[in-house]
Amino acid sequence: MKKTLLALSLVSLFGAGTASANQDQIDTNTAGVIINRTSIEGMIKKDTRQDQRINDNKNNIESNKAANDAKNASQDQRIDNATINNANNRVDIGKNKTDINENTANIDENAENINNNSSKIDSSNEKIDDVARRGKAEFDKIYDDANSAAKFVEKAGDDFYKEANNAYAKATSQVNSNTNRISSLENDFKTMVGRQDNFEKRLDKMDKKMDGVMAGTHAVTNARPFAGNGQTAMGVGTGFAGSAQAVAIGVSHNFQDSAWSMSATTNVSTGSGVKTDVSGGVGAHYVF
Repeated sequence: MKKTLLALSLVSLFGAGTASANQDQIDTNTAGVIINRTSIEGMIKKDTRQDQRINDNKNNIESNKAANDAKNASQDQRIDNATINNANNRVDIGKNKTDINENTANIDENAENINNNSSKIDSSNEKIDDVARRGKAEFDKIYDDANSAAKFVEKAGDDFYKEANNAYAKATSQVNSNTNRISSLENDFKTMVGRQDNFEKRLDKMDKKMDGVMAGTHAVTNARPFAGNGQTAMGVGTGFAGSAQAVAIGVSHNFQDSAWSMSATTNVSTGSGVKTDVSGGVGAHYVF
């Protein structure tokens, strides 16, 4: 009886030691799982394209943990049961070792997947950095081109402003010159107009004077009398031309038994706007 109790005690101690070792390994596995989960969650934030695979790894780890927890609970129950024989315990312990090895393999696989994900993320980051570098180079080129274009436009604007300013100054000078010439021409035209007015006034006076001359001519022509041998004759005549009128008196004498005769006339012309003029004349005549 004592030997049996001793044997049971040894079995219990051996089972307890084995269970404790299993628990430590499980705790280690659990800690590793938590670390893996934290790493996976960190990787999720870095690259969204790896979310599905990381979630798959997370689900696998949680499944492994759940399986381990179930197995550990079952092991604890069997260990606590004093009726479990040593052979069964050894079988279970071997099975636990197999499960632990499988869990370790799964953890290693998960770690490898995480490393692969990290490599892919690093590759993606390198590609992103490369795209960023190329984008910065393109942006710098565009900025330089735009800056050069802006300087070109600014220089062109300055040149255009200078040319426009010179053209404006030249045009202003030309306008001022033309204005002076126009003013001179206007003054000359005014002078010419004044001269033209004076000329027209003189023509008007000449026309009126011609009216007086023509009226006087008609008056003298009609006032000259004709006298016979030894006779003296007198005549009066009048004439009209335009706005002028004239009156003339004439006298003639024919010498007795002579071929000679003489005559004299005088006239006065006047009218509207016509200066009053007095004129006269004397003539001698010979008949043969």
